[in-house]
Amino acid sequence: ESPLNTMSSTAVNAESKRLNAFNEDDEHLLTIMAGQLATAMGRLRANDESHRQSKGLERANAIIRSLAQVGTRAAAATDPEQVLRTLGSELEKQNLLCLVLLLGVEGSDMTIRYTSIPENIVRLAERWSHVNLYEHRIPLELSSEIIPPRQEPYIIDRPVEVASRLMIGLPLKLIRRIFILPGETSESPVYILPLGMEGVLQG
Repeated sequence: ESPLNTMSSTAVNAESKRLNAFNEDDEHLLTIMAGQLATAMGRLRANDESHRQSKGLERANAIIRSLAQVGTRAAAATDPEQVLRTLGSELEKQNLLCLVLLLGVEGSDMTIRYTSIPENIVRLAERWSHVNLYEHRIPLELSSEIIPPRQEPYIIDRPVEVASRLMIGLPLKLIRRIFILPGETSESPVYILPLGMEGVLQG
């Protein structure tokens, strides 16, 4: 048996049922073959990484274009709801859903002002919870305990757990349906983007 290392994370084992089956010429040829295999695998991995980076760059550019579109509409808009709808539709093109929460007038709670979650799921949520989604108030004290207020973006890895503590009265089964995308078996992380003005958190 002659194990030949081809890469730091891979190995090729050439085996024979006969004792001392390989001579020096055999080992030399096998070493050449292993080197060629390592070169081919390295090229494939490099191509795969290049493709992955290209796809990532393509997606980033698409999101930048979407944000530019939102910015253009926001500058010309007279209705805040129009800006939020533009934001939702642009993110939806990237297969992303959004939910916008803003501080209430008194600053003691947060309310949902917009969501691009499909209308049928919103209606189902309202029917099950007997609560109008856009009238549901989340006490700021409660939300601060669960989601610490921050001025920089961050990721929540357990959105279903967090949402179930914030959206009191909403069945866990329905929350999972909202946050777990079709075809996935695990929870999708949620990206939190704080809305601030002059250093003060607005939503």
